[in-house]
Amino acid sequence: MSDKYNTVDGSNSSDKQTPNSAGFRRFGKKLYALIAVVAVVIIAVALLVPQGVAAIPLNADYVVGEKMIYDSKVTVTMEFDDPSLAAIMGQTPNSVSVDATENVEVVDFDGEYYTLNRTTTMNLNTPPLNSTPISVSMIEKMNKTGYSTYLINIGDTTQALPDIGSTGNSYLVQLLNKPEVKVGDSITVPYPALDIPGMQVTGDLTVTFGEIEELTTPAGTYRVFKIEMTSNNIQITFNTPAAASSSPYIPTDITMNSDMNYQVYLEYGTLRQIKADMQQTSIFQSSLINYTSTTTTETTLNQHIKP
Repeated sequence: MSDKYNTVDGSNSSDKQTPNSAGFRRFGKKLYALIAVVAVVIIAVALLVPQGVAAIPLNADYVVGEKMIYDSKVTVTMEFDDPSLAAIMGQTPNSVSVDATENVEVVDFDGEYYTLNRTTTMNLNTPPLNSTPISVSMIEKMNKTGYSTYLINIGDTTQALPDIGSTGNSYLVQLLNKPEVKVGDSITVPYPALDIPGMQVTGDLTVTFGEIEELTTPAGTYRVFKIEMTSNNIQITFNTPAAASSSPYIPTDITMNSDMNYQVYLEYGTLRQIKADMQQTSIFQSSLINYTSTTTTETTLNQHIKP
């Protein structure tokens, strides 16, 4: 009875390899080899992909005695809506170019604030406005996060002014109060407003931190990160006080809509500015005059003198 379960050579029929079972085993070996190759590729790719997003420390780190010299070029163009007014204004150029050199010297650090001495020399390039170069000096107090105030001597007193320029670090306070940010971080902050009676400011700025990269300027090659600020529906309105509104030469109301894009490259680990560019278009409307102004600014670190 048991013979019907055995093959002619005496082996059990359940152990005999059929053509299909042998092919499946060969296929299985190839499949395992393919899986092994895929695993190696996945591991190799994983080693090439950065694990996590790069962090950017937000602490200023200057050296007392160092000097930074920046070269800047500012161009302003104006277009008037009223042709007759444009003809009157034709006595002066509708486009002005200014070259500027700024010397920044780190003169002190008290453990919390850096004291920076800033001297800017400007040259107007457009006749008939070109004349003797103009120099302006200011003292800047900057804390470790890069937030600044400027000290200006007025008479016998010293007035402190916040950094409220269109490229000022005050826009970054909400982020710079953090010890670090990540590449790709973005935040929206209100557009700063001056405390002037009758003035209202609406709109905000989107601030985005970009990739860490190498940037070469005449001063050398630096490891930097990019900060980009883009405006969102910025509008400034000013209502003339009643005491002055009766004058035919003073507009009763002023509205300015502004569109701005600003890129600044700061050195990684120090917050030292290496390069900055700004493009801004403003539409000015009032009861007396309407015009559009376009401003471009380019600033580059030209020399870095270390103590």
